[in-house]
Amino acid sequence: MADFAADEPRSDEDEPMEDDNDFLADDAPAASHEPPPQVKQTQPSPVSVANVAPLKNPANFGDDLDFEITFESTRALPGDLEWSVVYVGSADDSARDQTLADVEVGPVPAGTSRFVLSADAPDPAKIPAADLLGVTVVLVCCAYRGQEFLRIGYYVNNEAPEGEAPSKANVTRTLLAEQPRVTRVDIDWGEA
Repeated sequence: MADFAADEPRSDEDEPMEDDNDFLADDAPAASHEPPPQVKQTQPSPVSVANVAPLKNPANFGDDLDFEITFESTRALPGDLEWSVVYVGSADDSARDQTLADVEVGPVPAGTSRFVLSADAPDPAKIPAADLLGVTVVLVCCAYRGQEFLRIGYYVNNEAPEGEAPSKANVTRTLLAEQPRVTRVDIDWGEA
């Protein structure tokens, strides 16, 4: 379980993330990187994610993926928020997806909180050679009591120096952090 501290309210300089429910193509095969189905919500969501900021960007392919996450809760929650980071190893094969981190954060107090979610680097041996370089996706997901309610997708560009064979040491990973794709899903938060 990860610990975090309550933080000051966010400033007006923090920009809210934009919703975009069209992150994955409509014709994408059923896969672990598809958004979960919607569930009837019994009340408004008490949790609002104000900001997810990738750290160390760009970085070497072998470096950890770290995200500073700021969220607000309108009430204390008895359960933990379940955060995960998924690296899409191949657009054609969801079996190549790698869960790089699975962390429970809680208990969740009312107010604004901030923490750093750190995920291991993807294992290049589990990625097809043709998919190692170029564009792919990293997903930051959050669930409550096993119900995913938030998915933030970042396009990732992996590049090696021209004329060199790609390796963990020479591949540069850049998250296109300016325009994340955000999908929110209504869930049952339980009684207020």
